[in-house]
This record gives sequence, C-alpha cells and structure tokens, in this order.
Amino acid sequence: MAALACTASLAAASSYDFSFAVGTGPTAATGSGNFLVDDSTGMVTGITGSYSDSIVTGAFDGVVALGTDSGFNYDNLYLPTGDHFDNGGLLVDVNGEHVNFYDDNGTFAVVDYIPGTSNYVNVDAGPDQSLTVSAVPEPENVALLLAGLGLVGVTARRKQASI
Repeated sequence: MAALACTASLAAASSYDFSFAVGTGPTAATGSGNFLVDDSTGMVTGITGSYSDSIVTGAFDGVVALGTDSGFNYDNLYLPTGDHFDNGGLLVDVNGEHVNFYDDNGTFAVVDYIPGTSNYVNVDAGPDQSLTVSAVPEPENVALLLAGLGLVGVTARRKQASI
C-alpha cells in the first residue's frame, strides 16, 4: 500500500471577520469587516469594511502605519483573547480621519478624530458594547480537511468491498 503524505504551508497572515457596536446616542459607533494579522508579529496589516459614528461614516481606507500619527500611542497589535487590542490599540483610516480601537481598562473602546485638530469623539463603550471577532478558515486548511475526509471515505469503501 502506498503512503500518502500531505503537507500544508504556514500562512504569513491570518484573516479575521469582526463587527462591533459601542456607546449609545451621539457617541455611538458601529463597524464591521475583515482584517489581516501578520502571524509572525501579531500586527494588523490590512483592514476592509465600514465604520460609522457622529463624525465620519465610510469604508476603512487601511491601517495607519506605525510612527505616522503622533496624536495616538498605538501599536496595531491584535491579541487573540480579551478585548483583542491593548491600550495602544489599532489605528485605522476612514475617509481621512483616524479611528483607534483599544482596550480601556478591560473595556473595548473607540476614539475618532481628524488628524491635526482637536476634534475628538470618544466612544467609551461601558456596558453598551459588543465586539465579535472570528477567524476565517484558510482555503488550504479547508482543502486539506476535504482531502482527508475523501481518503477516509475511499478507505472505508475499499474495506467494505473486500468483506
């Protein structure tokens, strides 16, 4: 009987779907989409989707590169547990404005501002918050799973035919 060896390459980035709703009234914010995390550094490298609060509404234009905005202490790191972002948080661009997702003493929070101004909207989540993040299966993993199930099926069929 021939041996079958399956190998899977490690992906350079993991994909995560997300959605959130924080705050109430004029300081409420909502968003949803997908972001990519560099597996070797834990840094968010890309984001797609949409965001809305009282100042800005629109599509995410991308992750703000480290060191390009002195108005925030951000690190763009994704944490797989808890509120998923640390105190520095993730800084993204939406229609020329910067939005920071961060952990405010154990609570997921959002702040939005126009770079170079003092026009801030603090969306401290408090009890009215929700953040959902889920990993997106990579096509290679799904293909490997299907190949394994197919192999199990072929083996079971051969055993049944020989009986």
